[in-house]
Amino acid sequence: MNNQFFYNQYGDYGLDYYYPSNQNFHQCKVGGYLHNNEHYSGDLRIEVEDPFFYLEPDKQIFSKATIDENFTDNAVIIVLNRASSRDRRIFTELDFSDIGALYVKDLDKLSDKEFGYAQNLWEAEKRMALAELTKTTASNEMLQEIHQTYIDIREEAEANTLVNFDQYRRVLLVRLNQNSKENVLNAIRKLQNREYIHLAEPNFIFEPESIIPNDHYFQLPTSNQGYQWSVNNLSLPQAWGITTGSPTIRVGIVGHGLTKGIQS
Repeated sequence: MNNQFFYNQYGDYGLDYYYPSNQNFHQCKVGGYLHNNEHYSGDLRIEVEDPFFYLEPDKQIFSKATIDENFTDNAVIIVLNRASSRDRRIFTELDFSDIGALYVKDLDKLSDKEFGYAQNLWEAEKRMALAELTKTTASNEMLQEIHQTYIDIREEAEANTLVNFDQYRRVLLVRLNQNSKENVLNAIRKLQNREYIHLAEPNFIFEPESIIPNDHYFQLPTSNQGYQWSVNNLSLPQAWGITTGSPTIRVGIVGHGLTKGIQS
């Protein structure tokens, strides 16, 4: 009799025992099970009701927004916890009828391709966690195989997507039926009672500060900005208020007609 770690479509996980005589797998419950009407005891079976038991619970974050802050008066942003983010449940206005929702928009829903990689990775992560629970009965070879499978699936997901699946959380925008900042704050207070929500907050309006470079030509009067006319046309000072770039980013410039005498 050989044991093999298993997971089935009904949400059951544990160890199966394989009998070479009849080539069948049998799901073994704690305390025994029936096989050909015979009772066997002492076989291990782990049953888990929560499919995301292996995830550390998210600590809920309570919004401290005040009515004086700059946010839209007709919407709420909801960040789901890690477990709920791994579910493809479709949220509608009916799920948030108590706060007067008009519609719900999923702001960072995974594409079918991304979700395929995510599902494979999360299932491998789950199998690895269950293997740790049963390592007293599972062979070292089986544990190593499960761990290596997880590494392979993770590397494949990282190579083919740009998503951090470990920290991935779905973000929803809920449009409210009233235009009132006070109503937004009331809606947030109601939403904070829901266990699957990691964070509920207003839809803040961010206005970046302008960043002025120390470039001599940029600081010339407007009449002389023929040197760098495109900078203001592209609103670059406002963009630099968000980010000024990174030394790790390489930029290649392809052009022609260069003049050697130009200092820059």
